[in-house]
Order: sequence, then structure tokens, then C-alpha cells
Amino acid sequence: MKILLMTDIHGNLPALKKILATAGVNDKVICLGDLAGYYPFVNEVIEIVSSLDHLICIKGNHDHVLINETLSTNSYSADLAIHFQRSIINEKNKNFLEALPETLKINVEGQTLFIFHGTPNDPLNGREPFWEKKRLHPGIYLFGHEHRPFLKMDRDQKWMVINPGSCGFPRDGDPRASFAILNTVDYQVNFYRVEYPIEIVVEKCKEVGLPERFWKSLKAGRWLSESKEER
Repeated sequence: MKILLMTDIHGNLPALKKILATAGVNDKVICLGDLAGYYPFVNEVIEIVSSLDHLICIKGNHDHVLINETLSTNSYSADLAIHFQRSIINEKNKNFLEALPETLKINVEGQTLFIFHGTPNDPLNGREPFWEKKRLHPGIYLFGHEHRPFLKMDRDQKWMVINPGSCGFPRDGDPRASFAILNTVDYQVNFYRVEYPIEIVVEKCKEVGLPERFWKSLKAGRWLSESKEER
């Protein structure tokens, strides 16, 4: 079975389209949260993701804040984007985000998949390297939130930890959209980076009045900030 892994789309429609076109047909699609946040195409992103066949999708911290108007991301810049997206998201797409679980544990061909956005103990916002702190149960741990591709495994303890990197807002210095494909036949993970028409996002950001730092950060492949704003 081939599983497309993607996360942190953050309203970046051109990046999402390019990933889906590049990844081709897969047996499952697992989206690890944060369809919302930062970039302007939140409705279009949710509509495409929600229509995918064999989809498994969880909620990210930006998704959670978007649908709960009393909450904040604790980042001034991120909240600007959330405020804009609250003003344009339609009811159907808002309901889709509301219905998403924060974490899932599923069985795929005899293997347990632990699915969350942040960490097992803090599914929405956690950032600590959970694989270093305690012995993990056997299985495959899939997460996002860090905006950087990551793979760690322990063959003796029979666990694997995978972050496919960010589709819509990479922060590892490479602005290309990131995703991964997991093959459950041999449990191989392949990571991919693809270029997409980033200027479409830049022009839309300018059109709707989102901060210049948003699109400059997108083009740089890292969060251009004087502070530690990484949410």
C-alpha cells in the first residue's frame, strides 16, 4: 500500500495542487493538519483536501484556532492570517475543520499508525522530540507542525517517526513544497520536494493585504522574523 503523507498546507493552493499532481494515485492520503493559516486560499484548500479519495485527516493548531474565535496562535503574525481567514471561510469548510479529530490511532495492514499534528501528549501544539524521551510503542508515528521533513526509526523497538515536511510553508531553507510517500510493503519512506508557481501566492497575499513578511518568508523557505514566532 502506498500512502501519501502531507501536512501544513496553510492555505497554499498552488503548492497543494503541485503535490497532488506529482504524487499521482495512492491507496491512501494522510493529511496531518493545518490546512488553515498564513496564506489566502483556505477555502480552496479545504475543498480539495475534503474531496480526496481514501482520506485520513486530522486537525492542526491553526485549524483549531480558526474555528474557535476566542483563541489565539500566540503569534501576532499568524493571528493576522487567521483573522483574515475567519472573514472568508464558508460554513461547509468550517464544519469540515470542526469535525476533524485531533489524533488518530489506526491499523493499516497489521501496522499501528499513530497520527497527530504536534506530539502524542500535545497533539495540536507540542514540539518536543518525543521519540527521545521514552520508549515508544511499536508502530509508525506521523506528525507535522515543525515544517521540516524528518525520519527516525528504531528497528529493535520496531517504531518509526515521520514528518513529511510542510506542503505550504517549508522552514528548512528550501521553499519547494514537501511531501512523502510511505510504502507499507517494505515500510520505505521517500521524501519529495517540488517547485510550484509561488508567485501566485505572493500576488494574492498582496491583493488581500497580508503582511509582506508572509510572502518573503515563503520565498525564503524559512520564517523571517526578529523573534521566535514559529507557530
